Amino acid sequence: DIKQGELVRYLLNPFPYYWIKFFEEIPYRILQGLYGIILFLLSSFLFEGLFQSGINANFILFGLLSASIAFMISFTMKMVIGYSAFWFTDNRSIAEAIFILTIIFAGQVVPLDLFPNQLKEIVTLLPFASMIYFPVIIFLGKVTAIEILRIVSLQIFWLVFFLFLERSIWKKGIREFTAVGQ
Repeated sequence: DIKQGELVRYLLNPFPYYWIKFFEEIPYRILQGLYGIILFLLSSFLFEGLFQSGINANFILFGLLSASIAFMISFTMKMVIGYSAFWFTDNRSIAEAIFILTIIFAGQVVPLDLFPNQLKEIVTLLPFASMIYFPVIIFLGKVTAIEILRIVSLQIFWLVFFLFLERSIWKKGIREFTAVGQ
């Protein structure tokens, strides 16, 4: 929107740009989640012996809470990265670098449990683990109640950090924004 000049049509809306984009993203994420649930149910039906079903309702509840916060962190971080378009004509390299860091440090390539202990401690403090790794281990029931409290607290910290960063970058960026029309 910033690079294409489409941001102008959002500026006079009664709702902040952040929330407009947030609610535009929700249907896609719900659909994506439904695909994941269907795939999981189908896989668990076809490969009964490979799945353990010892998950209780508390893990599902806290997993949903953690996944919701993770979505908010991920979305807000992407908005912050997108706002770099206020200053850079091509911000794809920044977005791709963050994407690669997320893949590596969120446990998508290698589970964080296989990292050396010191590196794992550092990586779990970064926001990347809060976006993917932590909700997964909560859903799997691999954490205690105290660890869940620590995880959710860390996720809330990152969410507040990125929300503050988003607001300040938006305010500075909107002062820099110029659009030309026909």
